[in-house]
Amino acid sequence: MGREDSKVYFVTTILTTSCLLVCQALRNDVDCDIIIYNYNEDEIVEMKNEINDSVQLMIISLEFSADMENLKSIHKKLRNDFPDLAMIFLIPDSNYEFEFIKDELIWIFEDEYQKYGDLVKLIQRIMV
Repeated sequence: MGREDSKVYFVTTILTTSCLLVCQALRNDVDCDIIIYNYNEDEIVEMKNEINDSVQLMIISLEFSADMENLKSIHKKLRNDFPDLAMIFLIPDSNYEFEFIKDELIWIFEDEYQKYGDLVKLIQRIMV
């Protein structure tokens, strides 16, 4: 699949330089168009309005450990709004429980323990 064929929504709790660097690297390594959104109601509405069949994946980046307290509500909101979309949650650490996520279209990627190359392989496997 080329860039014109596949899109990834990258949703972040706060846009940081590291988010931009990850997105730039993923654009090259996964060969897809990555559209960055902040996690807020206006941007979720925009995503819902613009989604089409070319959007194959949503990556949700929780930037800080404090964001983990909202994981359950973020998961519920995005799953309700995008019921059939594959999602990868990038989480800063695993000190929080996320066993409540029992969804075959969701993967958890722990920044502290997993490497960037593993993320690329996971995305490539999902987007086949």
